[in-house]
Formats: sequence, structure tokens, C-alpha cells
Amino acid sequence: MLTVLFWLAFAVCVAAILSAASDVWLGRSDAAGRGLSRAFALLLLPFPVLALVLFLASRSTALRVTAVAVVAAPLVLAVSLSALRGVVEWRGRAAASARGVFREKGPRALAEAVEDGRLERARNLVTLHGVDPNARGRRGETPLWFALRKGRAEEAAALVALGADPLLGPEGEPKALTLAAQDPAFAGVLGEMLRRGTSPDATDDVLDRPTPLLFLAMNTNARPNIRVVVEAGAQLTVLDLNGRTPLARAVVWRMWEEALLMVERGAPVAPGQPGPANLEATLGEVVPPAPGDADRPAFDRLVAALAARGLPVPAGR
Repeated sequence: MLTVLFWLAFAVCVAAILSAASDVWLGRSDAAGRGLSRAFALLLLPFPVLALVLFLASRSTALRVTAVAVVAAPLVLAVSLSALRGVVEWRGRAAASARGVFREKGPRALAEAVEDGRLERARNLVTLHGVDPNARGRRGETPLWFALRKGRAEEAAALVALGADPLLGPEGEPKALTLAAQDPAFAGVLGEMLRRGTSPDATDDVLDRPTPLLFLAMNTNARPNIRVVVEAGAQLTVLDLNGRTPLARAVVWRMWEEALLMVERGAPVAPGQPGPANLEATLGEVVPPAPGDADRPAFDRLVAALAARGLPVPAGR
């Protein structure tokens, strides 16, 4: 019996090592995955070798039991760690669910409706049953914040229309407004927030300092959201930490369409502005799209608009 157990555990252990080694040799994973496979194979390798020596050299049952224990140890450890990871992941999912976030019955039912995509039920809970759309969860979460975290754009927009406050969120985490501003999938939700009275110049301290909504959208290259904020009338004279205006930053980051919209909306383009806000210098430093590139027409329109506003355009632009 011990012999059968030993060779079975030995075969499984060797198979695990070979599987990890083949992952490294054949390059079936990215660099991080290959690194983990290499470490796993090297960690397992001593166990079957030592166990085989003990088993073949054994003259007693005790040594054979030891050999079986040695070869089985990494397998037991791997199974235990996998089970532990599963428990941790399950607890994490449970904590992030509607039931885990909201204690009170009404807000929890609203969050469950959002989580399940039951839009009409979510509306009815607020309009017919009086559930507060700004109820707070265990850490200060709101149904709107929860909807955005769950990727429920339609439900989030409906909550905004029902009076949910975009400026609320858990302490130390982005507000609901920031979540909407930084994901292109939520451009419609962001637009609903602004139409319902949220200022396009609202700020969030998510970066340990008050950051205007426009820069929050620009930080994640959320281009549809940038357009929504600009079209809502955001101030275009604010400066980022580098001293750039939104227009100057858009030029540096090659957001030609968004930069053109800012010019059309009255962004300052006067020549001779100091430092990084100097558009003439900034435009001279960027490499324009090559002729024939898909974004070359937008760049050309931007240059023409800047020239029409009186900015000296560097040669070759």
C-alpha cells in the first residue's frame, strides 16, 4: 500500500514540475507567469528527489512512510493554498456584493436590483417605496457608487436622475463623480450628472489634492468624458501641477479632437504665455501625425484653428 501511495504521489509531483517547466520553456505565459512557473518548479524539485532517495534506500516502514510524506508534502501544501485562496476570493466577492456592502434592508434591496440589472425594480424602490438613493453602506458607499463599481451604467444614470449625489463615496476613495469621469463607458452617466446640476468644475481629492473634473477625465485618457466636461462649460484656464492648461496638456498628449473642441470653446491661446502653458512652444515640440495617418486631419484642423485665433504656428505644422 505504501508503495502504491508513494509512486502515485511521486508521479503527480513530477507531472506538476514538468507542467511548470514546459510553461517556461514553451513561453505559454507572459514574463510574470513564466517567473511564477519557474519558482514553482524549483520549489517542488527537491521533494521528489529526496523522497526517491529515502524510498529506495529504506529498509524499514518508518523510512517509507517518511518518503511518502516528503513527496506528498508539496501537493498537500499546494491544495491547501489553493483552497485558502478560494476562500479568500469568495469572502472578497461576498464583501463586495450588495448584501456585504449595505446593512439596511431598503438600500440593500436597491443595490441588489442594481447588481442584477433590474432597472425598473431599482426605480420603483426609490419612487414607490421611498428608499434613499443616497443611503450609505458599511464604509460610506452609496447605491450610485456601488452601481459604478459594478459597471452598471444604465442603473447609475437612473440613480442620478432619481437624486443620487455624485459627490459622495467612501472615505479615502474616489467619489462617484470621479468613477464616472475616468471611464469612457460612463460618459453618459457623467453627462447626466452634469445635466442634473453637478458643476463641471467640481474637484476630488483622489490624488491627495483637489483635482478638477476635466483633469480627472484627462488623467485616464477618457476622451468621450473630456468632451462631455468641456461641452458642459468647464473652466479652461485652470493649471495642472506642471503649469499646463487643459489645452496645452491635450496638445502634449496628442488629443487633437479634444484640443480643437477646447479652442472652439474659448480656451486661451494667446502667444507668449509663461512656462508649460506656452502653446507656441508646446506645439513646436510635439511630433505631428504623418501625412495619411488617421488623426492627421484632426491635427490640421487644430493648427488652423489656433492660427485663426492668432497663435504663431511653428513652421512645418
